[in-house]
Amino acid sequence: PVDSAELLEHQALVALAHVPDQPGVAADLFEALAEAGLSVDLIVQATHEGSSNDIAFTLAEEELEAAQAVCQQLFADRCQLTTERAMAKLSIAGAGIMGRPGVAAKLFDGLSRQGISLRMIATSEVKVSCVISGEQGAKALRTAAQVFELDDHQLGHNPVPQSSEEPEVRGVALDQDQAQLTVTNVPDQP
Repeated sequence: PVDSAELLEHQALVALAHVPDQPGVAADLFEALAEAGLSVDLIVQATHEGSSNDIAFTLAEEELEAAQAVCQQLFADRCQLTTERAMAKLSIAGAGIMGRPGVAAKLFDGLSRQGISLRMIATSEVKVSCVISGEQGAKALRTAAQVFELDDHQLGHNPVPQSSEEPEVRGVALDQDQAQLTVTNVPDQP
């Protein structure tokens, strides 16, 4: 189910807690970041009970100060802002990930056996990505390669984005048969 793994180093994590739960707040945030020329990578939103959400995202470490300034200007004292530097993003990809139970669990188990804590997780139909401490990045990439029996040519280390003639968005899908489950106060340990 997994045909490649990739490590992107020198990442930063920005987390906004207690963001007002109103239509347009996320749009305002990511439009302001885009207007500042900042390229956001992973985005995760978690809901709270009540009228707020948490939003976290990653971007290149050299863009962190600019992202902090945008967030502070946009939200002032309305939410709590925390950041982390020296992070890395590990991703596994493959067309067989969707509909195959246990693929993410297999990755997370391999990483936990190496003592690697996950700071953030994001998934799609063809990719599972997790943010980890940058100092553990190389070990995490080797672990993913071992867990999924990948060869060196299937591994990417700090890939350079390539421009493409493809459109930015090539399709939209809607799956209405979903449910949400929130688990809170999970210990932060491998």
